[in-house]
Amino acid sequence: MYMSSLKKMPRWLTLFPWFVMVCALLFSAGIVVFGLHNAKRESDFTSQLTLEKGAALISALEGALRTGMGYHWSDEVLSDLLNKVGEQPDIVSLVITNRNGTVLMAADTKLIGTSFLSPEVLAELDPTRQVKWNATELPDGMPVFQVYKQFSVPQGERRRHGGGHRMMRRGLDGDSCGMLEASIAEGTSLVIFVEYDLTPLEEAQAADEKHMAVMFGILVFVGLVGCITLFLIQSYRRSRKLVQETTAFSSEILRTLPVGIISTDMDDRITSINPAAQDITGLTRTAATGRGLHDLLPGVWAVLEGRTAQDAAREQEAWCTVGERRVPLAISASHIVTEEGEAIGTALIMRDLGEIRRLQSELRRRDRLVALGNMAAGIAHEVRNPLSAIKGLARFFMEASPEGSDESRMADIMTREVLRLDKVVGDLLDFARPDVLNLTDVGLNELVERARDMVRSDMDARKIRFEAELPEPPLSVRLDRDRMTQVLLNLFLNAVQAMPDGGRLMVRARMEGTELALDVADTGCGIAPERLADIFSPYFTTKASGTGLGLSIVHKIVEAHDGTIEVASTPGEGTVFKLRFPFVA
Repeated sequence: MYMSSLKKMPRWLTLFPWFVMVCALLFSAGIVVFGLHNAKRESDFTSQLTLEKGAALISALEGALRTGMGYHWSDEVLSDLLNKVGEQPDIVSLVITNRNGTVLMAADTKLIGTSFLSPEVLAELDPTRQVKWNATELPDGMPVFQVYKQFSVPQGERRRHGGGHRMMRRGLDGDSCGMLEASIAEGTSLVIFVEYDLTPLEEAQAADEKHMAVMFGILVFVGLVGCITLFLIQSYRRSRKLVQETTAFSSEILRTLPVGIISTDMDDRITSINPAAQDITGLTRTAATGRGLHDLLPGVWAVLEGRTAQDAAREQEAWCTVGERRVPLAISASHIVTEEGEAIGTALIMRDLGEIRRLQSELRRRDRLVALGNMAAGIAHEVRNPLSAIKGLARFFMEASPEGSDESRMADIMTREVLRLDKVVGDLLDFARPDVLNLTDVGLNELVERARDMVRSDMDARKIRFEAELPEPPLSVRLDRDRMTQVLLNLFLNAVQAMPDGGRLMVRARMEGTELALDVADTGCGIAPERLADIFSPYFTTKASGTGLGLSIVHKIVEAHDGTIEVASTPGEGTVFKLRFPFVA
């Protein structure tokens, strides 16, 4: 059940949302900076322009006042001048005050005599001969831009003004005229204030700010869309990556599982088959995909007969024919169901029972060996005691009979047979004895040489050449020295007896991963294939003489070392015993 990879998204498409978002952020930042800078620039420009306009107006009024004083203009003329100037649409008020903030003359005659500013506020404004400005609000909340400057009449002009004061008073209220004349005569500094309406300017600034806010909002919206798009694309990429990782993970699990998995559609056509199932059934994915399960694996298909979409998993055993052999399988079948509850196929999990059957057979064999060993131990103990008596009587008769007589010869035969029978009993006891190992550090080369020396005379007698391929430097392993010597000795003796006309006895030791591999091979007569299955069974032998316990004891000792032993043989070419031990240095 392998899933196809999703198509990779073009790189430019994944970078586009980032580009849009960055551009939107840059444009937004640019608009904000530009708007703030433009607003400040316009405010500064408007303030400077209004200041210059007010300064020009104040200079003109100063000149007019000085001229009027010099030519003895009437106060009515000066008042009309202020009224005309004050009628400009952007001028809110035009007043002349003393240092206490009292209005001495104004474009709006209603303000004359009133307090324009408190002395404290006027002191904070600090009017001088330099034109200054101040932005403030009127009591009604109207924003105004004040331009003001100190104004004083030179002493010579004050005298001229004082001499012609009667002319200036014509047409004006006596008290108002007296206030201005008194201030001029006393040399009091006057302050001219021009107030401009800032409402149009603030409305224009508000419109600019609104426009900037709209543009900023548009760019924020574009950036938000870019972020959302980026989030969606990132989510898509994460989902795609998750699907790919899940697919790879599932594929790797299916590929490495030691059990076979086959999936079919609702018509029982094979849709996928993992490597373990291919090994079990002997099919390939190309040959199996799309084919009917009943055509390729009729025994397996029988497991699925009569199923319905609501069936639970069914388990049973079936036989699968692979080439010339029949393989026992444990099969479980369950339906593949979608989230909506719709069955779309079947998943079969199969396990090769051949190894389990072999292990079960091995377990039964061991049980029989244990029972046989216990029985043999009992028999051996019962037999050995009378054997000692028979052996003693045989020696007595042999010593009591003349040398060379029939009685002496019969006694010698009895002694040899008793010794042979005693050896059989000893082998039985060795076979039945519990495996208690005395593990020590043993040199592998020394172990092989020791066993070789024990059979050297037999090899020389049969002209057998000994060949050893041992690791350098020599390996030191933890083994039971005596038991492993017995293993090698039995294998060497079997090899020597299989080569009566000479040959080669070969020993090869090497490391295979974490295991010590030890092979003992000969070029003897070999063993027939039908006898290999019983080669390690007690009392099984291919020789005319012998008890048939040698290889059984070898097998038992190797297993006691947590090792394994296998045999391969070709009749007429030779036999090789393969021993494997966990390497413990």
